[in-house]
Amino acid sequence: MTPWSGGRWATVKGLYGDQGMRRRIADHSVSLLVLGMGLGVGFLGCRPSTERPGRPVRVQETSLALAFKPGQVTTYHLVTERHRQVVVRGMARGRVSEVPSGRSGTRTEMTYTQSVQGVDPNGRALLDIRIDGLVVHTEQVGDLLIDFDSAKPADANQPLARLIGRGYQAELTPHGQIIRIMGVGNARMAVAADQGTAQGKAAAGLLSDQSIRDRHSVAALMTSGAGPYRSGQSWRQVRTVSFDNLGSKSFEKVYTFRGLERAQGRSVAVIDLEGVLSSKGAAQAYQSEDQARALTERFDTSFTYTGQCRLDLGAGQVEEANEVLQVQWIALDPRAKADNTQGEPNSIVMTSTQGFHLQRVGQKTVVQPSVPSVSAVSQVPDKVRFALRFHEGTTLEYRVTSRRDIQIQWDPNQAAVRTDPNNTSETTESLDLVMAYKPVKVDPNGLAFIEATCKSVTATRTDRKGRPDVRRADAVEGLRGRTFSLVVEPHGRIRDARSLDELLKEIGRLPFREDAKGQRIKDPEMISDVVATQWFLWDAIAGADPNGAAKGQTWTSRVSLPTPMVMRKARDVRYTLEDVPQTPAGRVAVIGSTYKLSDQPAPVSWPIPYSGRFQVSGPFGMLGGYRFLGLEGEGRGRFNLDSGVWERSEQQFQMEIQAALPPAVAIMMRTQSDIRPKVVIRQTITMEQVKVEADAEARDKMQEGKTVKGR
Repeated sequence: MTPWSGGRWATVKGLYGDQGMRRRIADHSVSLLVLGMGLGVGFLGCRPSTERPGRPVRVQETSLALAFKPGQVTTYHLVTERHRQVVVRGMARGRVSEVPSGRSGTRTEMTYTQSVQGVDPNGRALLDIRIDGLVVHTEQVGDLLIDFDSAKPADANQPLARLIGRGYQAELTPHGQIIRIMGVGNARMAVAADQGTAQGKAAAGLLSDQSIRDRHSVAALMTSGAGPYRSGQSWRQVRTVSFDNLGSKSFEKVYTFRGLERAQGRSVAVIDLEGVLSSKGAAQAYQSEDQARALTERFDTSFTYTGQCRLDLGAGQVEEANEVLQVQWIALDPRAKADNTQGEPNSIVMTSTQGFHLQRVGQKTVVQPSVPSVSAVSQVPDKVRFALRFHEGTTLEYRVTSRRDIQIQWDPNQAAVRTDPNNTSETTESLDLVMAYKPVKVDPNGLAFIEATCKSVTATRTDRKGRPDVRRADAVEGLRGRTFSLVVEPHGRIRDARSLDELLKEIGRLPFREDAKGQRIKDPEMISDVVATQWFLWDAIAGADPNGAAKGQTWTSRVSLPTPMVMRKARDVRYTLEDVPQTPAGRVAVIGSTYKLSDQPAPVSWPIPYSGRFQVSGPFGMLGGYRFLGLEGEGRGRFNLDSGVWERSEQQFQMEIQAALPPAVAIMMRTQSDIRPKVVIRQTITMEQVKVEADAEARDKMQEGKTVKGR
């Protein structure tokens, strides 16, 4: 009888079957774990937003309710996600082994527009809701079941595509409760013939009454009462969640009114959520069968339940709402209590994550005597609005350059005392890239589907003696002639860049080779510069106030930091509208920018072109333990407000980084291992529009002149 024969291990065997778990921990094989995991979830979402303009201001009293206006049109972007996963941890060959299973779950992104058709004397609104865009990604134990994106032309004939442009009507109270659903029959009939397919079932689920209620109800207001409310006042709501084979669990969602924020001229009520176990008690919180209760009692359970709702009081709308619940069940090896000499005990961690994220991305309001519409605001002379204007078939070309001057002081202490040419290495890296962006489709709302092509690319570098380094072509030159697609919103946010991400991962395989011992070696490359320029192409206008920006107004963002070493760092950017001069080509917004090192990690959504273990060639293969000493810089860009085209930009910044020498390298260099080399990098990035039409016209005139002369 093994130490895992009874107790919690027996529980895990009961859930998953006896498939030789201990052997599979050592062999890193977990295919059996998730098939019977049974961690179903019923509420979707993503992490709550944490970046806010400032701390809410405490107020005496305010009313917390939706205030609908006839003719009001609002566009929302909803991300819902639920997934589950098992991780097995244990000792294998003297080391801690962590083996995750493939994930199971669904992520759904929906963009929809709701129009207020009418409001009754009690404030109840009749909403007409239309689906504008949809992304559904479903996987089971790591296997992809559904990968649908309405923005992809290849998916235009898929069952889920039939939901685009369709919708339904719903009646919503001022406290966010859906009391009636109507007109959904036509949408259901459109996908009725596909009920036997995975996409057909997903479409039917999105159109179910419960799904519609979950999507459009405002949970934070449903039990808030009539009010008015003071800062710090709370109200509660009970929610029971089913976890299939692991039973159900009840939570009390405690909503607390934190106060008001002033955000870009708006008054926003902030309501925080923190979930606790139901006041019925932990024993009564499990509303499950006896068998499921017996299973859950053998696990250690923990959870987090947080969220926030931001209510725009002026517009009477939800600006943003987030809720996320994560529950973990942990089964430990019973030997952990009796014998702690075996290293980390074997354990199985089962995680279920579910949540909800809703964000307002556009709005139009009827003209009211006291509340100007968005279009009226845009006409105020001292405010300008940034809007990209793409035209189908009209290609925009840009030339992008990036140059790095790299200095490595191998011993900064020695450099401060005397000059030694052998103590300093100076090299350069340069990228010259010409990109063409062709809008293949522009919908009535200005959403552009762009085909981007790399027309030319050249990357060069010099060695420490200033000579061209031509040993191997840079991986970025593999972009030459390649094409990727982008979906870009009118205000500059790239909604879909998955095609670019896939291409970067493909290019990320090129700088690798194997040495004589079969070890992976990565040569220098400038892929991070491509990311910094293409992933954040229109970032300078994407974060501006959609209602307009005045001269001197600022906004912030976060962009990637390209470096010659392998690292993922971010820059915090502060943009400022400096001037709006009138030029022969139209009004031009001059946008300044300043940079500093971000104290936040780079988001996981940013591209990661390569992974795994490898050795870096070149001077950075001898360094490690990087620590930033500073980063500063500034830039300037020009956006043509009348044509809706980004004209040019330039970024300049300098970073100083302290590094460490591994002991083996220090011995090889006959120096002390406690020396901390210093790396100074000066970087310049430019992007400028190439006048394609003007160049073509000039070539035509030149050709015409040659023809006349020949006659």
